[in-house]
Amino acid sequence: MGFEEIFESKRRFHGNYGKHEYQEKHGGFNDSSNPAYGQSNHSYGSAILAKIWNNKKLRVFAILTGLLLLAFLVILSIVLLPIIIKFFDYISQNGLQGLLDYVTTFMNKILKG
Repeated sequence: MGFEEIFESKRRFHGNYGKHEYQEKHGGFNDSSNPAYGQSNHSYGSAILAKIWNNKKLRVFAILTGLLLLAFLVILSIVLLPIIIKFFDYISQNGLQGLLDYVTTFMNKILKG
């Protein structure tokens, strides 16, 4: 199964495959059942999303990927929360000038080696 067949609805198994093949070869592919037909380029993304949503395997993959990404962001925020709290505490004690002084001394140490 080729990559391009994932997004197509196995059109070759339909009865009028020869008609579509002819139209694709000769540049006259005007299929009103195509979600992207008659739309501009900015709504082509929504047509791709519609194809993904109609394909069960891709829909499950997209949902699982979204859930994994959400779980990763939650875990990352839990891990970084103490660092963020220390950052805001440092700013509240020393102010922005103290933060700028700390950053400049740190950069000087890096540049000197």
